[in-house]
Amino acid sequence: TLEFDGGKKAELTPRESADFFNPERGLIFDVMTFDRKAENLSQAFQYAWTDTRDSLTQVYSFLHALFIGQIPASNVGGIITIADQAGASAGAGFPKLLLFLMMLSCNLAVINFLPFPVLDGGHMVFL
Repeated sequence: TLEFDGGKKAELTPRESADFFNPERGLIFDVMTFDRKAENLSQAFQYAWTDTRDSLTQVYSFLHALFIGQIPASNVGGIITIADQAGASAGAGFPKLLLFLMMLSCNLAVINFLPFPVLDGGHMVFL
Protein backbone atom coordinates (compact mmCIF):
# COMPACT_ATOMS: atom_id res chain seq x y z
CA THR A 1 0.00 0.00 0.00
CA LEU A 2 1.34 3.40 -1.01
CA GLU A 3 0.24 6.69 0.50
CA PHE A 4 0.56 9.91 -1.48
CA ASP A 5 0.91 13.49 -0.22
CA GLY A 6 -2.78 14.25 -0.66
CA GLY A 7 -3.75 11.38 1.65
CA LYS A 8 -4.71 9.11 -1.21
CA LYS A 9 -3.80 5.45 -0.88
CA ALA A 10 -3.09 3.02 -3.66
CA GLU A 11 -2.53 -0.70 -3.44
CA LEU A 12 -0.11 -2.40 -5.77
CA THR A 13 -0.55 -6.02 -6.72
CA PRO A 14 2.22 -7.95 -8.46
CA ARG A 15 1.51 -9.48 -11.86
CA GLU A 16 3.54 -11.77 -14.05
CA SER A 17 4.93 -10.15 -17.12
CA ALA A 18 4.93 -12.03 -20.39
CA ASP A 19 7.59 -9.86 -22.01
CA PHE A 20 10.06 -9.23 -19.15
CA PHE A 21 12.01 -11.99 -17.48
CA ASN A 22 15.59 -11.72 -16.33
CA PRO A 23 16.96 -14.76 -14.47
CA GLU A 24 20.13 -12.85 -13.58
CA ARG A 25 18.45 -10.12 -11.56
CA GLY A 26 20.36 -8.90 -8.60
CA LEU A 27 23.99 -8.02 -8.31
CA ILE A 28 26.41 -9.18 -10.95
CA PHE A 29 30.04 -8.81 -10.01
CA ASP A 30 32.33 -8.87 -13.01
CA VAL A 31 36.07 -8.76 -12.66
CA MET A 32 37.36 -5.40 -13.78
CA THR A 33 40.20 -5.98 -16.21
CA PHE A 34 42.23 -3.74 -18.41
CA ASP A 35 44.94 -4.28 -20.97
CA ARG A 36 48.13 -2.30 -20.86
CA LYS A 37 50.76 -1.97 -23.51
CA ALA A 38 54.31 -0.87 -22.89
CA GLU A 39 55.42 2.12 -24.88
CA ASN A 40 59.13 1.28 -24.69
CA LEU A 41 61.46 -1.52 -23.65
CA SER A 42 62.12 -0.25 -20.13
CA GLN A 43 58.41 -0.02 -19.42
CA ALA A 44 57.98 -3.58 -20.75
CA PHE A 45 60.65 -4.81 -18.32
CA GLN A 46 58.96 -2.89 -15.51
CA TYR A 47 55.58 -4.50 -16.31
CA ALA A 48 57.23 -7.94 -16.51
CA TRP A 49 58.95 -7.47 -13.15
CA THR A 50 55.75 -6.25 -11.48
CA ASP A 51 53.65 -9.11 -12.87
CA THR A 52 56.26 -11.70 -11.89
CA ARG A 53 56.52 -10.29 -8.37
CA ASP A 54 52.72 -10.27 -8.04
CA SER A 55 52.49 -13.89 -9.27
CA LEU A 56 55.15 -15.03 -6.79
CA THR A 57 53.31 -13.23 -4.00
CA GLN A 58 50.05 -14.92 -5.00
CA VAL A 59 51.68 -18.35 -4.90
CA TYR A 60 53.13 -17.72 -1.45
CA SER A 61 49.80 -16.35 -0.22
CA PHE A 62 47.94 -19.37 -1.60
CA LEU A 63 50.36 -21.82 0.03
CA HIS A 64 50.10 -19.99 3.35
CA ALA A 65 46.29 -20.01 3.21
CA LEU A 66 46.37 -23.70 2.23
CA PHE A 67 48.59 -24.71 5.15
CA ILE A 68 46.62 -22.77 7.77
CA GLY A 69 43.36 -24.28 6.49
CA GLN A 70 41.84 -21.10 5.12
CA ILE A 71 41.57 -22.68 1.65
CA PRO A 72 40.49 -26.32 1.27
CA ALA A 73 42.84 -28.76 -0.44
CA SER A 74 40.15 -29.42 -3.06
CA ASN A 75 41.12 -26.08 -4.65
CA VAL A 76 44.47 -27.54 -5.71
CA GLY A 77 44.31 -28.73 -9.31
CA GLY A 78 46.40 -31.15 -11.30
CA ILE A 79 47.35 -31.66 -14.91
CA ILE A 80 43.75 -31.62 -16.15
CA THR A 81 43.03 -28.30 -14.43
CA ILE A 82 46.25 -26.81 -15.78
CA ALA A 83 45.35 -27.95 -19.31
CA ASP A 84 41.83 -26.51 -19.00
CA GLN A 85 43.14 -23.16 -17.80
CA ALA A 86 45.82 -23.11 -20.50
CA GLY A 87 43.14 -23.73 -23.11
CA ALA A 88 40.97 -20.95 -21.71
CA SER A 89 43.94 -18.59 -21.68
CA ALA A 90 44.88 -19.52 -25.24
CA GLY A 91 41.29 -18.91 -26.29
CA ALA A 92 41.47 -15.41 -24.80
CA GLY A 93 44.50 -14.53 -26.93
CA PHE A 94 48.25 -14.89 -27.05
CA PRO A 95 49.02 -12.21 -24.41
CA LYS A 96 46.71 -13.96 -21.91
CA LEU A 97 48.46 -17.26 -22.66
CA LEU A 98 51.85 -15.67 -21.98
CA LEU A 99 50.58 -14.31 -18.66
CA PHE A 100 49.27 -17.76 -17.74
CA LEU A 101 52.61 -19.36 -18.62
CA MET A 102 54.40 -16.74 -16.52
CA MET A 103 52.14 -17.54 -13.56
CA LEU A 104 52.68 -21.27 -14.09
CA SER A 105 56.47 -20.79 -14.18
CA CYS A 106 56.38 -18.76 -10.96
CA ASN A 107 54.25 -21.45 -9.35
CA LEU A 108 56.70 -24.16 -10.41
CA ALA A 109 59.67 -22.13 -9.12
CA VAL A 110 58.13 -21.65 -5.69
CA ILE A 111 57.00 -25.28 -5.38
CA ASN A 112 60.38 -26.54 -6.58
CA PHE A 113 62.25 -24.64 -3.87
CA LEU A 114 60.13 -25.96 -1.00
CA PRO A 115 62.33 -27.91 1.45
CA PHE A 116 61.10 -31.40 0.52
CA PRO A 117 63.83 -34.02 -0.04
CA VAL A 118 62.88 -34.84 -3.65
CA LEU A 119 62.77 -31.19 -4.75
CA ASP A 120 65.61 -28.73 -5.32
CA GLY A 121 64.79 -27.01 -2.03
CA GLY A 122 65.41 -30.29 -0.23
CA HIS A 123 68.77 -30.68 -1.97
CA MET A 124 69.67 -27.13 -0.91
CA VAL A 125 68.79 -27.99 2.72
CA PHE A 126 71.01 -31.09 2.58
CA LEU A 127 73.89 -29.09 1.08
